[in-house]
Amino acid sequence: MTSTDQRTARAAHADDAERDLLEHFRAVRAGSLARAAPLSAEDQQAQSMPDASPTKWHLAHVTWFFETFLLTPFLHGYRAFDPAFGYLFNSYYETVGPRHPRPARGLITRPGLERVLAYRAHVDAAMERLLASDPPAEVAELVVLGLAHEEQHQELILMDVLHLFAQMPGHPAYRAIPAEQSADAGPMGFVDFDGGLVEIGANRRRYTSTLGRQWNLGPASQRLKDLHAVIRDATEACIAEMRAGVAAVVPHEAAKRVIAKAGLDQYRMHTTGYGMAPGFPPSWGESPNVFGGSSDILKAGMVVSIEPNVFLAQEGLGARLIDNVIITESGAELLSRTPRDLVIVG
Repeated sequence: MTSTDQRTARAAHADDAERDLLEHFRAVRAGSLARAAPLSAEDQQAQSMPDASPTKWHLAHVTWFFETFLLTPFLHGYRAFDPAFGYLFNSYYETVGPRHPRPARGLITRPGLERVLAYRAHVDAAMERLLASDPPAEVAELVVLGLAHEEQHQELILMDVLHLFAQMPGHPAYRAIPAEQSADAGPMGFVDFDGGLVEIGANRRRYTSTLGRQWNLGPASQRLKDLHAVIRDATEACIAEMRAGVAAVVPHEAAKRVIAKAGLDQYRMHTTGYGMAPGFPPSWGESPNVFGGSSDILKAGMVVSIEPNVFLAQEGLGARLIDNVIITESGAELLSRTPRDLVIVG
């Protein structure tokens, strides 16, 4: 193969990757609208409890992510659709700026649903221009992260609508359930798959707990071992600060200091902890909220899930441990007794 042929092949591969990413972007964005389609504008406005969010807010928040972390820094000449949206639709990204309180998201009647949909269309069009502009590799990594983030919120939309409809007389259905069809599953066997984060939990009387431990299929890299060690130390530092009467932000700051000392603070992706609640975190969490800016005070008897984390999209690595504790007058009683070691399988 000549050097010209090699360059042509590389260019063709890059074009294929660009098209694949654009198609993935379009599919995920369309998936969010599909999940909202069975809902009326009134359904999408309502917030059934402080720890749920309206569908309209979810649709705007995931759009804000692409505008804030991709379009503003990487698309030359891009102007925000509405600067006020940065305050209204930020969730818990503390380094970006202040945000509207989560319990009051249902009070955001303006912008209305029509304007939020226009916001999505505006951002989608700009993202298509960005992806067609031969952007740096960092852009593709952030797009993949943003799409995973949006898929998470697609699940949260359904969870929050489930709770909303459960409060209504007559218990309306989200949509009709098609007739169940069964098929022969075929012979059972083992399937190879990559290692990753394993979450183990339980549900009792609508309250859900989770336990997170990290494992790797085959030998782990030193980088992964180092990340895991940082999060293990951050977890221990967080729990050590927990006792009745302590502000919930104190254990958060303890975990954050450990992560920052390792030079990883910019890779923290979400809250350090939350109160155990009816549903899976973080959308249905109850007080206390263990993150920066929290005004909650820990009280004896509270059950709190702790999960400091770092995710390095550009390296394809991350680390997170999840433990559950009961707050007592003298400290925190650990409910999850499984060792926090990095588990090597195989």
